[in-house]
Amino acid sequence: MVNVYVSGDLKTPTIQFSALLASHGSINVNTGQDVVFTRVEVNEGQGYDKGTGKFTASASGLYNFAVHYCTQGGKYVAPEIVHNGKSLLRSYHYGSEGQYQCSSLQANVEMIMGDMVWVRSTGTSYFHHDDSHWSTQFSGVLIRA
Repeated sequence: MVNVYVSGDLKTPTIQFSALLASHGSINVNTGQDVVFTRVEVNEGQGYDKGTGKFTASASGLYNFAVHYCTQGGKYVAPEIVHNGKSLLRSYHYGSEGQYQCSSLQANVEMIMGDMVWVRSTGTSYFHHDDSHWSTQFSGVLIRA
């Protein structure tokens, strides 16, 4: 079920999700492999699938998606935000030796009901997650229906 709030005569469904890597430490994701964030913190509208790591739009509109990612020292991470199989935005990041490094990607995309967005690795990546300091997270929100 999708919650709806009213602003004047406009009705915009509340659709948002936030998911993290479930494991503490680093995970290796191969080139072309989808990144699956299995620890779901918020999933209003039930669009995020923690089994596949993909978000499916239950309403048409403008969405914002963000990926905050970290990597361990001496390792690479190469994520991209994908919309229906097409790359929207990508990054390549190297963690300085002996230090964890974090960065973010963010993209706005006009979607129709049934469109999908997810995170994919464009090169062998070592994503790091630590609840106390370094969080690797995928999130999205409907901005305007």
